Amino acid sequence: MDNRLKLNPEPEPMRLADHGEGGVKREQAQAAVRVFRRWSGDNPEREGLRDMPARVARSYKELS
Repeated sequence: MDNRLKLNPEPEPMRLADHGEGGVKREQAQAAVRVFRRWSGDNPEREGLRDMPARVARSYKELS
């Protein structure tokens, strides 16, 4: 009997959606970045971080 842990294959990565496509909407991705910043103890509305959600979404879109 094989008692080794069997891992599920990795799910397909989500991508930012263009208009009319499936995937994560840009606004959802930006909201997630703000939540992560708050969770990490930072204020996402402080100067220097206000534009970060848009920058992260743009960067991810270029990489995907």
